[in-house]
Amino acid sequence: MDEELKKRIADWSYENKYDKIIQALGSLPVSELDFFTAHRLALAYNNRNRLQDSIDLLTIFESEGENDAIWNYYLGYALLFSERKEEARKHLLKARELNPKVPAEDILHYCVCYDGSSDDLINESLSKWVCEMLGGEIADGIVYLPKFRSTIEVHADIKQDGICTATLFTKVTLINEGVCFIEYSAGIGTDTRDAISSTLGDFYNGFYSGFRNMHSGEVSAELKDSLSRVWKVYASNMTMRGKGHGVADTVYWELLKQAIPDYLGSRDITYVKLFGAKQDASITAECRVNDFVSQSLGDLLHNSVAEWKNSGFATLKQFFFLVCEDEREPYPYSQEQINSHVKAAVEMFSNPDIDYDDIFDKLSAAIGDANLANELFGFIPEICAEMAFGKIKSDDKFSISTDGAESETKYTKWQITSFHMICNALNQGFADSIYPENAFGRCVAPSSTYGAVLKAKEEGHDMEESGGSIKHYYSFHKDYIAR
Repeated sequence: MDEELKKRIADWSYENKYDKIIQALGSLPVSELDFFTAHRLALAYNNRNRLQDSIDLLTIFESEGENDAIWNYYLGYALLFSERKEEARKHLLKARELNPKVPAEDILHYCVCYDGSSDDLINESLSKWVCEMLGGEIADGIVYLPKFRSTIEVHADIKQDGICTATLFTKVTLINEGVCFIEYSAGIGTDTRDAISSTLGDFYNGFYSGFRNMHSGEVSAELKDSLSRVWKVYASNMTMRGKGHGVADTVYWELLKQAIPDYLGSRDITYVKLFGAKQDASITAECRVNDFVSQSLGDLLHNSVAEWKNSGFATLKQFFFLVCEDEREPYPYSQEQINSHVKAAVEMFSNPDIDYDDIFDKLSAAIGDANLANELFGFIPEICAEMAFGKIKSDDKFSISTDGAESETKYTKWQITSFHMICNALNQGFADSIYPENAFGRCVAPSSTYGAVLKAKEEGHDMEESGGSIKHYYSFHKDYIAR
């Protein structure tokens, strides 16, 4: 084949003129095609839904193509949309292995075997898909990723009422880090297949894209925290619905980067999620750090969303994963151990025979760690008070002073590793009713939040109804060290 025709074929392929390629090459004997022109013709067949022609042609070039990423991708594509999913999966995974930049991953989610109505089959296939995408190991439906000492669970909830909807629940747990990321992806369709495909697309382009970048080392930015530790930032794609945002993908990291160092604690990984929505004058803006809402960062996002020039309803969602590059002393307690210590503390708060002023010493003796005893004694009442008074929020930042110190140190809730582990323990403990019946009220009573509510009532203000934000100050033992 002359070089001039090959050049025209390349140009037509770049310009998506697939009919011209088929007209020029489709009638030629296969013996006159080389590997390059066979690729171009197979691509043209795929784009004109002549899938069997593409499969037949590519199969002839198997000996040359079996270790070629593009050949495997084109064949996988044709097999997939010919409903030969397992064969397609093999070739798409091979294309991804040979060259991660080949867009095989973009369509691999269509290989999920969601035929039929069995929830067990759907969820088994979803777990298999996540495992294959991230190169993990799977047992009992849970994917384990050795590189990040983490597990991933996925579960789809499908409902059909006129139109089919699917919700994908994703739970990522960082083993021994006390951090759990929970994300919901949603999609709609005319049937189960369409709804699952839509949902996986939302998951793939959002949360998964950020976790994949972290897993593969695609760094978006670097920063240093207050302890001069280096953190690498891995960003997801920004997923947007609606038109007229007028916002570039990089804006939201630029918005956060000055404030984020104050939210980095002793964990190896910190997870940040942004969600914004606007319709007319109605604005929603939420920022979560390790799955807990940050009021201060949410306010930054709110100001940005308010500037959108959208018409109608518009949303955005983006994720950032921050990984500490410096070695550090691991936090000494797992979530399970914190759960046990929180239970012991709550039982002491609930015991009328134990004087409130003696609880710290008894806790310190019981668990053998004065640092954690300080945190349990100080944080539990305020966390319970925030649960009791839903409209009253505690500020992201609080101050800690120690006995004899002339100054106080400011922290965010995320810089004290135990804070949100204690939150998790209390939420789960009260949900499971493992504490004494009087526990909740006895834990709320000594809080400064409850004191502020009572004082406001004396002055004629109802904070329970009007809400507000409270900044906390803690006085800890003189040897206290923040971890």
